[in-house]
Amino acid sequence: MIENILTLAQFPFLFGIYTLHELLDTEVKYCHDLTQCYEIFSQGLKDIINTDLASQLFLNFEQLISVSTSIANALEQLSPG
Repeated sequence: MIENILTLAQFPFLFGIYTLHELLDTEVKYCHDLTQCYEIFSQGLKDIINTDLASQLFLNFEQLISVSTSIANALEQLSPG
């Protein structure tokens, strides 16, 4: 029974693991959403708006997706499992 109780020394470590998993999960979902948004809207609007406007609307999407993927990969390497 006593071994099931968290000690104060264990709490920060376990909270850190939980936080890391939550951050990783959020980043993976964000990256997926960015990719979907870029693919769906950039393709859907290509026949409706001109190329200059499309370039302005989706100016940094590829960079955002790349950075988000890098962050998710780094967090995944830090994750204990």
